[in-house]
Amino acid sequence: MEPMVIGEGSRRPALTDLALELAQKSAGFRRSLPESSLASLGERALKGDYSKDARKRDLPLEANVHIAVQQWIDTGRLKGRAVVADSIREIQRRFCEALPDGLLMQYDRISHDRIATGRPAD
Repeated sequence: MEPMVIGEGSRRPALTDLALELAQKSAGFRRSLPESSLASLGERALKGDYSKDARKRDLPLEANVHIAVQQWIDTGRLKGRAVVADSIREIQRRFCEALPDGLLMQYDRISHDRIATGRPAD
């Protein structure tokens, strides 16, 4: 078996760069917050105590949805079929159904025009 090589036209290197940039910015943001704030915000979010302000509410809500979906995966619900298209759609459905509409919008990175919104089709 030969190793797979990602072609030059692949978007994967660009996506990898974006993921790395996001991780770096996230770590920098976390370091900028006082430790007492981190503990308090995390505790409130885990208890479902979200701000009424959507901008302050959405990120902790999204984090809790990530945790819930990951727990669903970790309980073995995808055993033996983790890379099957139906399983990937099921993960996306579970994730998206718990999010507010405001977090389901996608924007073009250059024009910033909204290109998609809504929940995935069944």
